[in-house]
Amino acid sequence: NISANYLLVSTFSINDNSQVNIEAVLGAGNTVYMSHSALYIIQPFYRYYNVRPVEILPDQSTSDAEIFADDFEIKEGTILLKFNLIDKGVKFEVAGQVPGQILNQYSLDEFNGYIRIATTSRNNNWIPSNNLYVLDKGLKVTGKIENLAPTERIYAVRFMGKTGYVVTFRDVDPLFVIDLSVPANPTVTGELKIPGFSNYLHPVSDTLLLGIGNHVVDNRTAGVKVSLFDVSNPFKPIETDYAIFGGLGSSSQAQYNPRAFVWWKTRTMALFPVTLSGKDGSTDYSNYETTRSGAIALTVNERDNKIFELAR
Repeated sequence: NISANYLLVSTFSINDNSQVNIEAVLGAGNTVYMSHSALYIIQPFYRYYNVRPVEILPDQSTSDAEIFADDFEIKEGTILLKFNLIDKGVKFEVAGQVPGQILNQYSLDEFNGYIRIATTSRNNNWIPSNNLYVLDKGLKVTGKIENLAPTERIYAVRFMGKTGYVVTFRDVDPLFVIDLSVPANPTVTGELKIPGFSNYLHPVSDTLLLGIGNHVVDNRTAGVKVSLFDVSNPFKPIETDYAIFGGLGSSSQAQYNPRAFVWWKTRTMALFPVTLSGKDGSTDYSNYETTRSGAIALTVNERDNKIFELAR
């Protein structure tokens, strides 16, 4: 699974641009995660294997034979390249690999020397399931949860200390609470199923999560949905409040770009851009003509666990 590319990691002094240090490895990556002690470059890979000999007819190309083969095997995974931070920059240490594909940089996290990473896998019939792996400093699997929420795929992940939160979706939105206090034995402790889904999870406090995603009605998105989750009881997460903005076709860049989300902690206020179509919660196509763009400001009342709209 070695890439045919060279990956170059360069470090330099902002005071003296002549001091440039470069570390090169055979590899690639499209996702970056950095902790206080290491840099991780993440590279997905896909492989398709025929598991039985395929007869190639004289008028049939190899690619045609592969397409029409009945028996094949899908192998997909994620490669992690770890670089340690040193005085002169970074130094490549080790590579590791886990099954499945990550969603984004929030799909992995380093805590107490362990990497936690959440992935979605597909079987030969392209049916998804989800996994969570705990890796040691050498990127070897220490503990794992596999086949989580079969037929669904991951929409959001957030790690907070010894706890992980994973959102999957197909028809409803399960929020899974995962106890990671024992690296060798990660355990799902709680699950909450609600309509719609969250693409981005943001910690309001140690016991509250704010989720941004879409409301769903009859398998159709029906507005931007902001949910407030009480996770104080890891065995019973609760959606304490929610708000829906716009109808079918509405979206927010904060669903896919965390830099489009602002959290003003001292005022417990959230600000994010939106493109809204139609009436709040509507699935009526005719409402597309009322599309408008702007921003929404919300505040969270931590005493009552409620969401209040400040302005739009």
